[in-house]
Amino acid sequence: MTALRLTWMLRRAADARAFLLSATAYALVTALLLITLSGGWAFLSWTDELAGAYQMLASVALVVLVVPLAYLGAAAARLSARAQDRRLSTLRLVGATGAQVSGVTVLGAAGEALVGAVAGAGLATALTPLVGLVPFRGAPLGANLWMPAWFVACVVATVVLLAAVSAVAGLRRVLVTPLGVRTRNAVPVPSWIRLVLAFGLVVAGIGVTNSTSAVSAVLGTAGVFVAILGAFLAVLVAINALGPWVLKIWAGRRAARATKPQALLAARTVLDDPQATWRQVSGAAMAGVVAVLGGVGAALSQGIPGDASASDVMLGADILRGVIVTLVIAFAGVAGTALVSQAATVLDREELGRALDAMGIPARFTASARVAGLLLPLILVLLVGIGATAVIVFPLAGLALIASPTTVAIVLLACCAGVLSVWGAARLAGRVARPGAAARMPAL
Repeated sequence: MTALRLTWMLRRAADARAFLLSATAYALVTALLLITLSGGWAFLSWTDELAGAYQMLASVALVVLVVPLAYLGAAAARLSARAQDRRLSTLRLVGATGAQVSGVTVLGAAGEALVGAVAGAGLATALTPLVGLVPFRGAPLGANLWMPAWFVACVVATVVLLAAVSAVAGLRRVLVTPLGVRTRNAVPVPSWIRLVLAFGLVVAGIGVTNSTSAVSAVLGTAGVFVAILGAFLAVLVAINALGPWVLKIWAGRRAARATKPQALLAARTVLDDPQATWRQVSGAAMAGVVAVLGGVGAALSQGIPGDASASDVMLGADILRGVIVTLVIAFAGVAGTALVSQAATVLDREELGRALDAMGIPARFTASARVAGLLLPLILVLLVGIGATAVIVFPLAGLALIASPTTVAIVLLACCAGVLSVWGAARLAGRVARPGAAARMPAL
């Protein structure tokens, strides 16, 4: 009962903007996750000879989308914790027990996640008829997208449970030493060990893909399916392990060559916490991998115009359609993460922002540095993802460009639109978190 009363008191005293942002993030996570799962659910109803290929592609898309959606949920949990950490550490300093602080944090995070997840389920339900109009294999998915109510309830419960677990994980600093939160201790810097870990994971993934015949002999087709998914997941984990280290090196060099204050501040923002920056932009790296592999697959499936069969053209068109849908969901997750994380940064530095305004430093200065500190790493990781994947499949990428340049152009335009959406989310974050200041902010 004490934890419930404290939770209610803290919620009433908390900033409503932080609650709305967190709930919105959880709603977006739930809606995007349900829409993604509904596509896989529709493919499971097919049983003909091409069903396995479509189910394989749907599984790969789900594995790819786990990363940006997971980071979006984590950003919501961090925003919730950041909005409460000062009050929680104060409770610890005045004598609250660790169990009471844990109860308050878990109840608050679970409440926000429940509100957002229920709203996200309603949003997914409203969007399902529209998504059902997307055609695959020559016909709209339609009613095949509808999942059982118990499955939707399980997804909502999972989102709430993960929010509570994330809240507990973020309590370590408060429970061990309240002053660790009050003084904002420095975060650890990624080391070169990540490079070794990433190399090992890539080698393991390549080894698995090169031994599919042996796996097929022992475990059959299902074993090959699982092995390929595992290898793909290992590559994604390697990218996530290597990403913060790459951002640290890039930001250090950019800070050394910076000629403008905004550029220096943006580079220093990345250097202060490369892991936080990577969490906001990592979905773009996954999108780059999907764009190249999916674009190449779609182009080659359609073949040279006039030489491809009708079934090949249909398969290529379906792959392209699936790639575009995957990119839309991935960049929606990245944009949502950027909005929540950037708004959390503005809220966290609200006192500093007011002090800088009083000193005469224009809001445009800090806003441009904040947006550049997100947008430049985003473009970097997207280009690295596209370039590295294109090098790996270089002969096939060249053939795809010759076979269907229109397909390649469509995928690249989708990536550009995704970057613009993230830029817009970063701009919007300042207006959401500081509506009064944002109204006076000149256009960037």
